[in-house]
Amino acid sequence: MSLESDRLQWEKDALSVRLPSGIQCTMEEIGGVDCMWVADTENPDNKIIVYLHGGGLVVGSAITHQHLAASLAQQTNSSVLLVNYRLLPEHEYPAPLEDVLSVYQTTGIHPINWFLREIHPVEVWHLLRLPVSEIPVFSCLAKPLWCLEHLI
Repeated sequence: MSLESDRLQWEKDALSVRLPSGIQCTMEEIGGVDCMWVADTENPDNKIIVYLHGGGLVVGSAITHQHLAASLAQQTNSSVLLVNYRLLPEHEYPAPLEDVLSVYQTTGIHPINWFLREIHPVEVWHLLRLPVSEIPVFSCLAKPLWCLEHLI
């Protein structure tokens, strides 16, 4: 299979699984970047988590990670913003970081609320020119309990 067919199959598989009750997904372009809001309509809150999906900067999308985002939204009573950053190799590095910067500059969502999977926290910190105390160090799948403890 080609990279493109693998990506399409992963999205097709993700779309075949029903989202939990009360979860609403809405696409929105933010700073020129396609993004998906995932919210629990049964427990609305004004907290926001920005989630940068995994996939080695080569695969993955908001669609492939919407179920994880739905779980995160429900467990933290937050809305989750999935960023569909440009993927490699079609786009040269640092295209994914540029997309992240564009979303950050457009939304102003504080980086302490960002979950990073494939983009290293120090790269984001350097790109956003943040004080050392504001380095986004969360990695939801690597440290799920630690992440949730800091959000609740």
